[in-house]
Amino acid sequence: MATEAANVRAYIDAKFRQVGNPALFVLGDFNDGPGKEYFEEQYLFFDLIANIQGNVFATSRFLNHGLFDIPDELCWTVRFRDFVQPDRRPEILLDHILFTQGLVNGSLPWQVKPHAGKVEHEVHELANAGLPKDSQTSDHRPVSLLVTTGPNP
Repeated sequence: MATEAANVRAYIDAKFRQVGNPALFVLGDFNDGPGKEYFEEQYLFFDLIANIQGNVFATSRFLNHGLFDIPDELCWTVRFRDFVQPDRRPEILLDHILFTQGLVNGSLPWQVKPHAGKVEHEVHELANAGLPKDSQTSDHRPVSLLVTTGPNP
């Protein structure tokens, strides 16, 4: 997974060398568990999300997170007991939406405004209501991001 994260970040950096202000999205299941915090703390492994997001000191190339401004109690996409860290909260954010700065700073025709990201808990529960576990759509809640056109307010 570390190699895959490094490859994704290398692609992002290469795109910035090809296009001055790219509109990039990186999204999906960044399955960086079980024991995510344990292995990072004990063995100094880096966080996959932080590696893909980039260096905060290279702000123009740093990726924003589409779910950063939703309440903590709703900011999770899967629920499971972590066998490496059994006392860890079972609600975990594994599905992410990352995007380039140009989508928030008004320099592109597409905009991601505050509170545009969402974990679709209600949709997931409605779609799976009454279904046996082996027939459900997924054990992950879907995530979404509203992208609009025009300048930020």
